[in-house]
Amino acid sequence: MSAIAYKDTYQLVFDRLTEQDSTTAERTARLLAQVIDHLEQRRELDRQEIEEMVHKLG
Repeated sequence: MSAIAYKDTYQLVFDRLTEQDSTTAERTARLLAQVIDHLEQRRELDRQEIEEMVHKLG
């Protein structure tokens, strides 16, 4: 899977939005970074839960 790295995503969004309004760009990029961070944390928790279930069943 070729995912875009977190910092690359932040920079990409920032670069695109800076062309319009830097304040909005900074806010949007920070929000996107928070969303990505949350999703990565959720994915890790899901992975741990699955491993625990497999361990209990195994």
